Amino acid sequence: MTRKYQGGPSMEIFSAAGSKPLDELKICVPKAVHRKYDKSLKAACVCLDGDVAPSCRISLAKVPLGIRHPIIGLQMYAGSSSSLFFEFLCSDSGGSRRRIVLSTASKTAHADPLHTKLPLSGVKRNTWLNLCLDLRSIFGRAFNFTSRELSSIEQVTIGPTCSVRKIVSLRDQLPVFLNDPSELPSALEFPAGVRFETQVMFMNTTSKDPQLLSRTLSLDHVDQSTDCNSTEMSVHSLGISSVTCDSTLVAIKERVPLAEASPLHISNISRAKGSSKSKRTYNPSDYGPSGG
Repeated sequence: MTRKYQGGPSMEIFSAAGSKPLDELKICVPKAVHRKYDKSLKAACVCLDGDVAPSCRISLAKVPLGIRHPIIGLQMYAGSSSSLFFEFLCSDSGGSRRRIVLSTASKTAHADPLHTKLPLSGVKRNTWLNLCLDLRSIFGRAFNFTSRELSSIEQVTIGPTCSVRKIVSLRDQLPVFLNDPSELPSALEFPAGVRFETQVMFMNTTSKDPQLLSRTLSLDHVDQSTDCNSTEMSVHSLGISSVTCDSTLVAIKERVPLAEASPLHISNISRAKGSSKSKRTYNPSDYGPSGG
């Protein structure tokens, strides 16, 4: 069942706002799932408490969702030592259903014709986060033995321990660099004054190893008064050996071959106020597969 119009760039699947958001969910172990108002978020969220019940889960649909957008965006918060679990039931272009599981409890990747389980690491902690999962690339790499492609996402399941504000689907990939909050899709906006980061997780369809990659774009939405000399930019195993920054240019130089980089690729970038017109030079292929 398609819940809403999907011709636009995004679609809201779930929100903790409203009078009875839990009624929309299929909940496993209800005593470990509750809704609360979070002061740091300035809004309501749904909390999954793994200390109460490690096996608690919430599923976003009691009937198939039929989401055609290939990217799922979760506005969430996870503590430094929290376990995480995500499961996606997908339909392929031939009508078969295949299951993708991402879990911090998994140490190695496992795949069979209808199911794949991947280790989940590198998710940003102790901050509100837009976690965007590119299921098209994950599906394409995990089930690369078949010529079939991702057709729709039928069910989304989340496990503890985390808090969730909203879940959306996105039609298009996010930009490689963020210079201004307005470059984020409106579906990923947080309340004014809330600090958050945006992280994209995907898989390289040409890689021999089925490993999740990620890139994180940080933008301080509370205090953007610093100049570019104090702008923080750090690159973690992204296949980049040097980064230069001035008031008009961000340039990436001396790219290291992807094979020499670590399995998890993260780039944290925060930009100063007034840099929305900065010129940028980069190779989009450095950051994984492209696609709408």
